[in-house]
Amino acid sequence: MRVLVTLKPDNKLEEVIIIISYDGFWKVLKERGISQYKLIMQHGVSNSQLNHIRKGGHITTATINKLCKLLDCEIGDIVAYVPDGDETEETDEDEGMQ
Repeated sequence: MRVLVTLKPDNKLEEVIIIISYDGFWKVLKERGISQYKLIMQHGVSNSQLNHIRKGGHITTATINKLCKLLDCEIGDIVAYVPDGDETEETDEDEGMQ
């Protein structure tokens, strides 16, 4: 689990628990023998996108799609949901997302 500390507009610090892991991405890169440099220079992946992945930040579904295509893998190979342990029971609002 990663914790990101952000500064809110009212200048108060806020901890955000990161529940998406990109650890699999780095593993797939290594298995495929593809460097970050190659992703940037030959495949048009931006350094900013890699930084977001490195820090557990958000990336778009378009980026995930591009990476899966480049790496010839499934989403689950590079992105994982990691429950934070503070999950509550589903509400009626959550049921519509299934």
